[in-house]
Amino acid sequence: MKRYLKIFGVAFLAGVGAARVLIWLNMGIVHLLVMQGGWEAAAAVKAAPWILFALGGGLAMSLYGMYEDCQRYKRSSPYGRVQHSESRHSRPQEPEYRQNRRDA
Repeated sequence: MKRYLKIFGVAFLAGVGAARVLIWLNMGIVHLLVMQGGWEAAAAVKAAPWILFALGGGLAMSLYGMYEDCQRYKRSSPYGRVQHSESRHSRPQEPEYRQNRRDA
């Protein structure tokens, strides 16, 4: 029971922290719209959550697109999964002329 209480407590605090971050981002957007964009304060307060939502949605779509591209390349590889551990540990033999140059 204590374990679940700790997990829920941490999850609750993480949610509160995420909410605070969203509030700070919202207020930052309002500040930028008013100070740099010349917006009226009331209009900036109404527009800021939509701008934040659009930025979050764009980020989510971008990450999803990158994930789908990664999955497509994994599935379409003609070689399957390439193991690199062998090539890291075994050194290829150098050509004979290079070995002879070191001795000279």
